Amino acid sequence: MSKALFLNLMAAIGLSACGGATTEREVQAPVPAQASVRVDGDAEAITGCVIAVDHPHRSMHKPATVNVVGRVKCNRAVEQIEMKLGLMFNGVVVAEKTFTTVGSSELKENVSAPCINGIYNGGSAAKVTFPPPSFPEVEQGWGGSGDVSVTACPN
Repeated sequence: MSKALFLNLMAAIGLSACGGATTEREVQAPVPAQASVRVDGDAEAITGCVIAVDHPHRSMHKPATVNVVGRVKCNRAVEQIEMKLGLMFNGVVVAEKTFTTVGSSELKENVSAPCINGIYNGGSAAKVTFPPPSFPEVEQGWGGSGDVSVTACPN
């Protein structure tokens, strides 16, 4: 994920790129159940949670689009999970959206854009609010995919 996309996603949901309750360790994101989709593993951790972004790919359910899936999965139900997910094409953000869930342990969503041959990557910024008396009460983190060349688009 590019630094520009990361900063854009963090700012969009009111997160700071430094300071605050952000953890500083790197984590290896798990490979999802779908063997055809890789997770790059770039992530900044949130205690008890994993942030993962699949590599962008041509969508099988929405023809003529490129899709990226992001997820935040925690080891217990939390008060709120907020995730800003973005898709970049040749260095430019072409799709982004903020998703929120309350009282759940997981948030999984996707964004898509029209398929044009080129280089894509995805990124996600997340903020998790833990139930009291947790400390810290709120943590933030991020996840990103690697660059993927998408070809054979119908456009």
